[in-house]
Amino acid sequence: MKQKLNEYLDSIGVEQVERTNQWELARFIANNIVCVIYKNKKGNFSFSNEQSEKIYNAYLSGEKINVQDLKRKSLGQKFKEKLFERDGDKCFYSNKIMSYEEATIEHLIPLSKGGKNNIDNLVLCLEYENQKMADKPLVEKINYKIEVLNDTRQSKNNIL
Repeated sequence: MKQKLNEYLDSIGVEQVERTNQWELARFIANNIVCVIYKNKKGNFSFSNEQSEKIYNAYLSGEKINVQDLKRKSLGQKFKEKLFERDGDKCFYSNKIMSYEEATIEHLIPLSKGGKNNIDNLVLCLEYENQKMADKPLVEKINYKIEVLNDTRQSKNNIL
C-alpha cells in the first residue's frame, strides 16, 4: 500500500519528504503545507490537517486530485467574506471600489517566498493588480502601493 500511495503522490505533483517516525505512512508538501498521513498499531489512519485527509481520500477513491484547486477553493470560501468585513470594498493596490465577484485574494508575502494562508497575509485586490504583483516580494508590493497612492494624490491636486 505504501508504494502505491507514494506513486499516487508523485502523480499529483506533491513533494514527498522523509518520514520522521514509524507511524507516518507518508509525509509530503502540498501548496507549501506539510501534510502527514499516520497509521497506528491498530491500522487506523489519522491526518495532520484537512488537506492530507482530502488527498488520502482521493487516493482511496482513485481520483486524480489537483492540489492547486484544493488551495484556491478553500481560500476563497474561507477568507473572502472576512477580508471584505475587515478591509471594505476597495482594492488594496489601486484603491478602486470592487464588487465581491471582482475581488481576488492576494498574498502579501507569496507562498513561494514563505508566506502563509492566514488572514494577516491576505488582502483583496482586482484581478489585474493581483496578476501584476504575482510573486513579487513584499517590499516591491508596498512600494507599488505607495507609488499608486502618490499618483492618485497628484492627479487630485492637478484637478484642483
